[in-house]
Amino acid sequence: MPDPSHRPYKPMTIIRPDSLPRLWWLFPWSIARQLHKNAVALKAYADRADRAIEMQICIIDDKEQDIRTLQARVRAQDAIILASVSR
Repeated sequence: MPDPSHRPYKPMTIIRPDSLPRLWWLFPWSIARQLHKNAVALKAYADRADRAIEMQICIIDDKEQDIRTLQARVRAQDAIILASVSR
């Protein structure tokens, strides 16, 4: 997994409340532009959240594999100890 910490900091877009300002119909394109910025910011946030969840799943899977490997090594060492004691 690439380390995201090397990327430059990109501040999140602040999403305004869902109510339209007064007299919004006088400047409909500015409202449409703001709504588009909000949708893009929300999509970017969702993508980052998905990536974070995927990384957590990979970390948990790796940890489980490490635990299984260590348990197998412990069982092998226990078998060696029991074999040496029974001699």
